[in-house]
Amino acid sequence: MWNRGLFCALLLSPFLFGADFPSLPLAFERNAGQAPAEVRFQARRPGMDVWFERGGARFRLRQKEVALRFVNANPSAAIAGEGQTSGESNYLIGNDASRWITGVEQYQRVRYRELYPGVDAVFYGAGSQLEYDLVLRPGADVSRISFRLDGATRISERGGDLIVELGGGELRCKRPLVYQEVDGRRRAIGAGYEVRGQRVRFRVGRYDRAKPLIIDPIFDYGTYLGGSGPEWGYAIATDAAGNAYITGMTQSSNFPTKGAVQSTASGGLGDVFITKLRPDSTGILYSTYIGGDGAEGDTQGYVGGIAVDGTGNAYVTGVTRSANFPTTSNSFQPTFGTHDTCGTGPTAGYCGDAFVLRLNAAGNALVYSSFLGGSNHDEGKALALDATGAAYVVGVTTSYDFPTTPGAFQTSLRYQDIFVSKISADGSKLVYSTLLGGSGYDAGLAIAVDVTGRAHVTGMTQSDDFPTKNALQTEVGAPWDVFVTKFNADASDVEFSTLLGGSGTQEAMGIALDPAGNIYLAGYTDSADFPTVNAFQPDFGGGGGNGFVTKLSADGSTILYSTFLGGYDAVSELDAIAVDTNGAAYVAGSGGSDFPVVNTVRAYSGAADIVFAKLTPEGSGVYFSSFFGGNG
Repeated sequence: MWNRGLFCALLLSPFLFGADFPSLPLAFERNAGQAPAEVRFQARRPGMDVWFERGGARFRLRQKEVALRFVNANPSAAIAGEGQTSGESNYLIGNDASRWITGVEQYQRVRYRELYPGVDAVFYGAGSQLEYDLVLRPGADVSRISFRLDGATRISERGGDLIVELGGGELRCKRPLVYQEVDGRRRAIGAGYEVRGQRVRFRVGRYDRAKPLIIDPIFDYGTYLGGSGPEWGYAIATDAAGNAYITGMTQSSNFPTKGAVQSTASGGLGDVFITKLRPDSTGILYSTYIGGDGAEGDTQGYVGGIAVDGTGNAYVTGVTRSANFPTTSNSFQPTFGTHDTCGTGPTAGYCGDAFVLRLNAAGNALVYSSFLGGSNHDEGKALALDATGAAYVVGVTTSYDFPTTPGAFQTSLRYQDIFVSKISADGSKLVYSTLLGGSGYDAGLAIAVDVTGRAHVTGMTQSDDFPTKNALQTEVGAPWDVFVTKFNADASDVEFSTLLGGSGTQEAMGIALDPAGNIYLAGYTDSADFPTVNAFQPDFGGGGGNGFVTKLSADGSTILYSTFLGGYDAVSELDAIAVDTNGAAYVAGSGGSDFPVVNTVRAYSGAADIVFAKLTPEGSGVYFSSFFGGNG
């Protein structure tokens, strides 16, 4: 018998294999001479061959080879194709027709029969993925099954998962689901892995040996996006279909592109990239450069944020030093606003303009692209959208002639100020544009927009005279304090504006709203007296600084919860936040070895790791808090 289940599914990443996999069924070919003699069957995808041989399967990838070998298995196990399809493969290679191979049969799956006594291994396709099961007939001994992965640099068990490190990424085999069918229902059996060096066995709880047993874990692949030079991924968004949109900066001339509005690097110090990925990890839908001959997004610039509207248009903001950054004639500012020599101020001698662009859903045309700035330095740090497709951009400016609109809350620069600009859906005009700040350094780092079109911005300020209204805290208590400001619909005034912090330094780098309009902040503080309320972690950990998560009421009058999230020995910070419809906050950032973890995906890697967590709606607990990263 054969029961559909998963042993391990290898999710074939296009970034590893350098191709966009089609959504075609995976077929298994009989070897008729198109592969080495020891191969019985093969499956092919661009950049990958899978060879089914005695004792296991060999994955031949573009830059590496991994072999799954069953230890002490039956060397004479029959290998057979099952479920012959109507398709055939033909290999017409060279000009000698006598050596052509034609009419090669294709099958839906490959079975290793009696790999161990009473145990079959069945490989099959699920879409473009390769999956395989271990099927134990009644009376078979699960303790006899073990395997190794030749080509792996290290195999370990973390949080119940099997981690297979390959040197250029990793395979993750999730905690195995083991089950039996009892009276038409699936009955789960407790199970896990046992790793001894390069050899892996299954630990299985008590089960009925008179019934078949299915072992069902899944392999995921973790890999990279980029070319041969450095890349920085700055922001990500998703659409309703689950497609992921990633933006950042690349210095690679061979960054992967597809269906691009700009298919080659500009030759400057760095280009923006925008890449759209399929939700099932089967490939790139589009990927494009955007840039001129200056610098976009490197240490002299920044790609601040990305957002996606309901029809799949991607909106991106950042900073460019390229006077020939690609803009469109229909944009509100098609020409570069800065000069080669900047004036006085905190960024004297270093000039760039913010940019804002809208890329169409196919990724092959700019709906609009515009500069946003004056004659000094301007940076777009983040953006958000409303239901009409208008883009709201927050950032930093030192330009005394930064474009503002009549009736805006603040039209004159005071030193280094925040700007908040609303751009029409077609990119042709500034609906409004205002400054916000005092006589010191101010930086707008994140923005969210509610259903009424009111912009909420946050970041950091050093200004003793930062404009406040209906505030929880009116005085700067530290070198840098967090600010939170909510504008009215036309940005002619603020509905509230407050400072937030302790006696040290703090900055907010993420902001989100829940359906009720409550405001969630994520950031960094080194203040032991940062305000905490209903906290999961009420005490400052130390370590040079902790992340924090704070929830304010919609009117800004009350802290609903506020918690540290960090360790005692290393700096932790939280850089991004999102909130679900139930009010649970998801945060991401970086942390060290003693960052508090709950239900962790993996253990600390030995260096500063990515951290991510999901907090309960009341802020006093976490559903999970985890590390993710490598040893660099």
